[in-house]
Amino acid sequence: MKRKIDDKTILLIGDLRESGHTLTSIAAKVGFSVSAIEWHLTKLAIDPPKTTYPLWHDGIRGPAVAVRRGSSIAREHIVRRYTPEEDAEILRLQSLGVGYCEIGRHLNRRHNSIIGRCNTLARRESRIEAQ
Repeated sequence: MKRKIDDKTILLIGDLRESGHTLTSIAAKVGFSVSAIEWHLTKLAIDPPKTTYPLWHDGIRGPAVAVRRGSSIAREHIVRRYTPEEDAEILRLQSLGVGYCEIGRHLNRRHNSIIGRCNTLARRESRIEAQ
């Protein structure tokens, strides 16, 4: 059975990241994977200290489609980057109150991918507002 990260640990993760800890050191301190740490930081809209990320990028960096492999060929899956058109559609549907699952079906993506993308778009918006 998978362990769930409790609210107290999530707040600790945010505090550690904001004080300059790396993802690897946070994962070691709280006993969860780096991926789990990244996911919760995205949900909390916490960027690394002294972030150098662009507020918005106009182009796609790297391949638009990539293949990620798990421990076996059966776990191989294709990962597609989001396009500006998909981002606009996500925001439009979200403003209409459409849920993550329905947005995912509309864009042929998994609902957890939509959740992550919505969190990323919200984080970008908060960076723009902070300027």
